[in-house]
Amino acid sequence: MNDRKSTIAFSGKDSAKRASDKLNLMLRWLWRWKFSDHYVLGKLWGVGYRSVMSTVASYEKKGLIARVKGPGMPSHVYYLKELGAEHAARIMAESRWIDMKPAIYVSRLGLKQVQHDLAVQYLILKLEKEAKEKTGSGIEVINDRQLRFNNNLLFNEGKKIPDALIRYKNGDLFAIEMVESMYETQERKRVLWLHAEAKAHNKIKGTIYASTLKNYLRLIQSAANSDCGSWKYLKDKKKWINDPKGIKYVNQEYLKESILFIDLSKYRNHLYTR
Repeated sequence: MNDRKSTIAFSGKDSAKRASDKLNLMLRWLWRWKFSDHYVLGKLWGVGYRSVMSTVASYEKKGLIARVKGPGMPSHVYYLKELGAEHAARIMAESRWIDMKPAIYVSRLGLKQVQHDLAVQYLILKLEKEAKEKTGSGIEVINDRQLRFNNNLLFNEGKKIPDALIRYKNGDLFAIEMVESMYETQERKRVLWLHAEAKAHNKIKGTIYASTLKNYLRLIQSAANSDCGSWKYLKDKKKWINDPKGIKYVNQEYLKESILFIDLSKYRNHLYTR
């Protein structure tokens, strides 16, 4: 596909190529993630804050993107407008993710959703950088929106959707579980069990738990080191119950080999004003 047909025209041959690449990178990212912020875009483009703000301002003037800022957030998030979505659709025409809808309704954009999903993006960029430094190759990423289009990757017949899956150069596939709001103890155990079950069934190599709050990671670790039991979903009642006859997948071998905790507290000031 000729990307030049799917981008805005820029003057100057070399600058046009750089500008086209930068624009296409942003359009693909916003198509997949729906929204992002200046920190992520800066990392994608490899530029600093001033350059990012200048570039996004020009895209806003062209009607490609718009911004919104929720209460309790220190900065704006950017999303595709209709014109930007049209250009992104042409870029994504040959992608298996073309059927995903990139446009968002600002009135439905929940603050917790934004903070959670941005934290996932920060983690993805961190893991991408580390993989390139270690192996010279990046990672393949499938986020939760994309997973809904690929049911064979979902856990427990679709009853659990991880926040993302990442695949390394050697083929190892890891699930991402971002913890930006804490759930009850039994729910922690159920989520741990579902990830361990996916590992036991060779769907994933392991799970990466991450949070901008260290205490949340400690709570997950505490639940992991206790008896997580076994779980069963009752379709008629649409609820999960403990299953004494089931398999306890969360064991010491699993905890030692297949689970990783990553502290993202240094990114917290990007997401919260307090």
